[in-house]
Amino acid sequence: MKICIDTNIFAAIINKEPHADFCKKIISEIERGKITGIISPIAVAEILVGMYRNKDFHAARRFKAHIESIFSIIKVDLGVAEKAARLRAEKDIKLPDAIIISTSESAKAEFLITEDEQMIKINPLKITSAEIFVTKHL
Repeated sequence: MKICIDTNIFAAIINKEPHADFCKKIISEIERGKITGIISPIAVAEILVGMYRNKDFHAARRFKAHIESIFSIIKVDLGVAEKAARLRAEKDIKLPDAIIISTSESAKAEFLITEDEQMIKINPLKITSAEIFVTKHL
């Protein structure tokens, strides 16, 4: 199974949010090779912002190395950009979210895991929360 991970899945783990255990379970399954994880460089950039703001360069290096070791990082090419533009125009969502959804679609991920309700509403069959994904698919 191939899944795409949104920024807020990592943020939940970092910030120890209530649904962090579900997020950790998904990342663990990717680490173990049970699930193929893909990610947009936009999601990586969004997480790194907090680390750089806190001047935690060591954490940023560790995070980047970890991401590179377990995820396929899907480049934002012209096709992803065009899909994102159309999605943003049609659904009035933020550009980073549109790029992450378009990345997921371009990479043919079966699911996009996010905690963003607005993103889930776009396609609830393919875009789901960590808790629902773990409960139904793991």
